Amino acid sequence: MPGGRAERDDRRDDQVDEVDRLRATLASGFAYVRSRDVTSSVAAVTFEESLEQAISDIEVDESDIRPSRLTMIRSLRDSVVAAVESARRLPPGAFDTQRGQGEANTTIDGDGPVGEVATGETDS
Repeated sequence: MPGGRAERDDRRDDQVDEVDRLRATLASGFAYVRSRDVTSSVAAVTFEESLEQAISDIEVDESDIRPSRLTMIRSLRDSVVAAVESARRLPPGAFDTQRGQGEANTTIDGDGPVGEVATGETDS
């Protein structure tokens, strides 16, 4: 069994247990000290600072590859508006065309249950 006590050095079981207890105690002490540091740093942040940061995230571009939320929303809006304008310029039947002989919700004639193959044959 890799990493088990059977493959450890010649220490007795009571020595191994003592080392394990020491490690657990030291880990607990370290975790306590680190948690106090984190608590202190979180407590140092004020509500006003948090609010300012949230507003900055919304309004200010951090870089060209990390735009603000406002910039992302504007870009999405512009893309959707452009797509709608393009769709409006297409002839009315542009979205009715079926490509290939794959599955479709209706037959080529426009009737039939969901799951019917485009040729009019059923899957069964």
